[in-house]
Amino acid sequence: MKLVRVRFLLISLGLALLLIWLKLFQIQVLDHSRYESLAEAEHWKSLSIPAQRGKIISADGYTIVDNKVSYLLYAHPREIASPKETAKEITPILFNENDYTDSEKKLGLDNLKKDLEERLGAELSQNQLYWVSLFHKLSLNQKEAIEKLKISGLGFEEEPERYYPEGSLAAFILGFVGSDNLGQDKGYYGLEGYYNGDLKGEPGQVIEEQTATGNPILLGGYEQIPSRNGRDLVLTINRSVQYIVEKELKAGVAKYGAKSGTVVVEDPLSGALVAMASYPSFDPASWLRVARQASELSQESTASEVSGAASNVLLSFRNPAIADTYEPGSVMKGLTMSAGIDLGSVTPQTTFDDSGPIFVGGYKVDNWDKKHWGIQNMIEVLQKSNNMGASFVARTIGAGSLREYFLKFGLGSLTGVDLEGEDSGIVKSLSDFHEIDLVTNSFGQGISVTPLQLTAAYSAIANGGILYKPYVVSEIKDSGKVIKFGKTPVRQVISLQKSKVMTEMLTAAAEGGEGKFFILKNYHIAGKTGTAQIPVPGGYDPNKSNATFIGFLPSSLKFVMLVKLSQPSTSIYSAETAVPLWMDIVKDLATYYGIPPDR
Repeated sequence: MKLVRVRFLLISLGLALLLIWLKLFQIQVLDHSRYESLAEAEHWKSLSIPAQRGKIISADGYTIVDNKVSYLLYAHPREIASPKETAKEITPILFNENDYTDSEKKLGLDNLKKDLEERLGAELSQNQLYWVSLFHKLSLNQKEAIEKLKISGLGFEEEPERYYPEGSLAAFILGFVGSDNLGQDKGYYGLEGYYNGDLKGEPGQVIEEQTATGNPILLGGYEQIPSRNGRDLVLTINRSVQYIVEKELKAGVAKYGAKSGTVVVEDPLSGALVAMASYPSFDPASWLRVARQASELSQESTASEVSGAASNVLLSFRNPAIADTYEPGSVMKGLTMSAGIDLGSVTPQTTFDDSGPIFVGGYKVDNWDKKHWGIQNMIEVLQKSNNMGASFVARTIGAGSLREYFLKFGLGSLTGVDLEGEDSGIVKSLSDFHEIDLVTNSFGQGISVTPLQLTAAYSAIANGGILYKPYVVSEIKDSGKVIKFGKTPVRQVISLQKSKVMTEMLTAAAEGGEGKFFILKNYHIAGKTGTAQIPVPGGYDPNKSNATFIGFLPSSLKFVMLVKLSQPSTSIYSAETAVPLWMDIVKDLATYYGIPPDR
């Protein structure tokens, strides 16, 4: 019996030693890499060195987007003696009522302050964690105010913050910088979104040995991998012109009671965008508050008005000049006439009989003012913005040719502008292009375009017939290296000779047309109006319109400019809203560029 017990003990001891050996084998051999990594993680501390995001500089040399130093406030919860008391002390320093929307402020500032204090207290109470992030983007004053409290367990890290010296200037062009899913800075919309890869740079890293309590070892290992700052962008956007345009647009939207407005200024000889503005706008530095405000507006609206909170947030930041499509109305007559003139199907002196409305596919088509003028030539068609005349040209050249010219002018496809969020608009396929579409498209109904597409198309008419790709960035600067960008011809749309003919016709149209009373007396103006009723289910709203004027100074091709007002209330007509606003802007631009009068 005694022998059996000894054998049992020996076998048990052997099994125990075998299990220990197997466990050691697993740790030292099978899971060696895993435990080595865990030991390394405990022994070494890695800190990220943020990269400076690239600057954005205007064509006239002004930095319109820069960086400033701000601070991340963090805590070591295990070192915080009293989380609630600490939260109570730092909340008044961190609280800023400008961070909240008007709707949130209705809850009361004291309640908002209390909510912040409770959140901070909850974070500081997580004593199972070694490190927690409390608050981003503190100013130097806030940092110094908290340091004066001498609270053990709180610390700061520098972090770059986007800074906009010009406030909301060019906001839709610039976009803004928010955070991605990992909390890292990321550009959204505009240039910040499109060029995020160039602007963001590459963060660096500091790796150092640490003790078991997380403190650095004085003579321990240390390695630093420097950060690589982002590239700077130099724009084609002229700060002075952008300022003029935004100032006049804001005044024009108010003066004509419009819902919103957009202006695009392009250099027709290169495609470079000189200015691009929409109003209302936003402040890129306060994008988060704008997003929350838009979200609240959506949630307060009925289901028929919006499809959810995301709808208004999206609309708040997307650039209307490149993302909003609309039926442009009579400005399309300039493109329809260009097609007819270039093909030789009509000349300025070609006539037709405007004897009354026409019926196409069971639809009645009439002039915008219901008036009819008898025998008219093509110049008079543009001057009177005659729908019957545009229909005559379209029917003369046919659906295939008209649609082909629309596509050659860049409609129905992306312009390729270097901004995030562009829309292509809609030109129907030839199989869906019925006779009624041929007629209505000729004067800007049943087709959708963006303001930028129209500006690029009219630039082709002005410059000798060449469509250029619009662009915003002229240079990318990277550590002394410069990458330059310039004009990119897309195609010859109409001939040089026919371009000159169209310029003369558009000059006659502007100076003898609906808006002639607002035309500048000391400059020749070439251009075309467009008053487009807004589509509603079953037809068009007769009391609401998009008013557009697009034109240029033939004697000085410094710019082609489009002005669009959405739903002006003082008058639905472009001739009484968009035209005078266009002239107000041109007066300032002519002075800025020193363009001598030619009349």
